[in-house]
Amino acid sequence: MKSLGLLLMLATPSLFGQPPIAVTGVVRQALTGDPLPNILVTLNRTDAPGPEQAVTTVPNGQFEFLVPPGTYRLMAESPIFGGQIYGATSFQSGSGVALVLTPSTRLPPLDFRLTPPAAIEGTVIDGHGEPIQAAQVQLFQTLILEGRLTVIARGSANTNDLGNYRFPGLGPGEYHLVASGTPWHTWDGLAPGRGSYLVPQFYPNARSADSAAPLVLRVAEDARADFRLDEATGPGVQLSLVEAPPGIAMRLSINARGFGGRTRLQHLGTVSSSFHRVDGIPPGEYEVVVQGVVRGKPYRGLARISLAADDVTVRMPVHEMPTISGRVDCAGQSTTKMTISLYDRDQQARVPAALRPDGTFISANITPGRYSFLLAGAANCSVDRVTVGGKAVPGNRLVVGTDPIAEIVVEAKSVVSSVHGILRRGEIAQPGVKVYLAPVPPNETGPYRVYLTDSDGSFDFRRLPAGRYTLFLAPGAPELFEYANPESIAPYLKNAPTIELDADQRIRQDLAQPDPQ
Repeated sequence: MKSLGLLLMLATPSLFGQPPIAVTGVVRQALTGDPLPNILVTLNRTDAPGPEQAVTTVPNGQFEFLVPPGTYRLMAESPIFGGQIYGATSFQSGSGVALVLTPSTRLPPLDFRLTPPAAIEGTVIDGHGEPIQAAQVQLFQTLILEGRLTVIARGSANTNDLGNYRFPGLGPGEYHLVASGTPWHTWDGLAPGRGSYLVPQFYPNARSADSAAPLVLRVAEDARADFRLDEATGPGVQLSLVEAPPGIAMRLSINARGFGGRTRLQHLGTVSSSFHRVDGIPPGEYEVVVQGVVRGKPYRGLARISLAADDVTVRMPVHEMPTISGRVDCAGQSTTKMTISLYDRDQQARVPAALRPDGTFISANITPGRYSFLLAGAANCSVDRVTVGGKAVPGNRLVVGTDPIAEIVVEAKSVVSSVHGILRRGEIAQPGVKVYLAPVPPNETGPYRVYLTDSDGSFDFRRLPAGRYTLFLAPGAPELFEYANPESIAPYLKNAPTIELDADQRIRQDLAQPDPQ
């Protein structure tokens, strides 16, 4: 890492061929305002190639760079705070305020506020008040993904010998937790009769996800979520794997319904023969999955079961995981540097595949689901139409089961149109404000976009297909604002401008931010 003094000596007008621009500021703790020393601050140019520049803040939290004109991303990082982009509300926020520097820019000193992380911790005890070792606590988070309210799994933690667990390094938001486990006296697998289990508990003190409530975590908060797990006995599951390959050794997971359509893990084990039994599963609805590699080939089996008071025998066909193959027609462009991904929004699964020079691709190890196709590295192409065997795929979402699918043609169209502008309040540019773009009329497919205005108040929505769009602001919108939901955005569209965007067109549309009421 270069020291601040060395960096300033290198950043001279002769090096860049034009007078450098100073980027200065102070890194502060967001809650206290105290300056933070020894923070790594990096500056990356985003509109042209260039090396990353880095300094560490001095005791008063100050940093300084001298750079040529361009557009830059500023980031601060430390082991305690993690990494955070300038203008972001927390280290988990993926968007920040870009610094747009022109030869005439005189950038004022920046006030870079680092948001300290939060944590969730707690203790898991049994019905006698004793700590439970090796209980599993699973964490889920509610957030906005692609403009829609989504629940994602954030991981799991096992309790130590004192029954304690901890999830560090979290941002503010809504979280869900569930604790489960098996009694210690069943760990050797010799417990007679029907199996014992620990009744899963959902935060706070609920027996199901439907009756649970989120834990709302604030900035820098150490929140507690304690659990008390009662012991019970329940039925068992007898697996009979049909058409399983010889020499099978597969991972077994039994998943129950979790939060927001996500599954949670109830049991994890291994299967080494065509017959396998698991005792002590709480009554409920489950998805049973076996998956593994046998002699270099991936196999998978899935069954859905309902458990009540009696044991259940499950016949589960095991299939070699299918391959998906086809070609991409990207409006005559070369596909050499492009990749295509199969994306299942429901499972949050993304499977990438490189495109050959002739546009063909093959992707293996696909799990059942409904997949969209996404192109990367294609600056001017977006998926327009998907066909299989010459027949159009409804909604361009491919339904994948257990059989291979070939003869896929992904047709793309040129999307070089864009809408850009500057957001002002009066005559003053407004940086760090979210500007939204939506199709007219609003629909379920979009595209929907959000842009956090740059340091000069500018926004730039690129790679748009031709069509009608509207730009709008959302003052007073909730923290979890579904900007891709037509019902959610309706109140904000009353006075929003409508834009007619033709193919290969770049339109400027400035916006005025009203004074706060």
